[in-house]
Amino acid sequence: MSAGRDRPRLSALAFLASAALLARAFVGCDEEKSHVYSARKYEEGRKCVGAVEAIEVISGPDAPRDCPALCVTSGRLRDGSSTLFVSTTCGPHPFGADPNRTDPRCDDALAAFARGDFCLSDGGSTRPLVDAGADAADASDAQSDDASDAQSDDAADAADAQSDDAADAADAPSDAPDDG
Repeated sequence: MSAGRDRPRLSALAFLASAALLARAFVGCDEEKSHVYSARKYEEGRKCVGAVEAIEVISGPDAPRDCPALCVTSGRLRDGSSTLFVSTTCGPHPFGADPNRTDPRCDDALAAFARGDFCLSDGGSTRPLVDAGADAADASDAQSDDASDAQSDDAADAADAQSDDAADAADAPSDAPDDG
């Protein structure tokens, strides 16, 4: 009968030993590390980049976020388009990273990021791309208006000076003898 009484005790000891071995196996293994890969979404219609957001979880230790800007495309929609992001998170990069700038939008996205043009919630952006053609014409008009104004002002000043000189000459005492 003693064998029957020891059976539950042996089963409990076997269970505890198995659990201890299993726990030790998990504790002894190195955890696989991962980190969030973050980027800024490029808003093509507004020519600016959005706030930093998580776009992928990458295996490996945390990566620095001070590498040269890189385009990353994410997913293909039914219409064939994809979302374009700009990231300074160092590698490894997620699937869709475009170091060769094959996406035609990439140069515009990197330019928006480089000039610090961040999209605002009101529909504007911090440093919008300026149309050089319209601004150059406006600047040229302003310069010619300023030049015309300056020329008009100079002519008026010269006429005033001549008038003042003539008045001063009439009021000035003369060394000539008085015919009086």
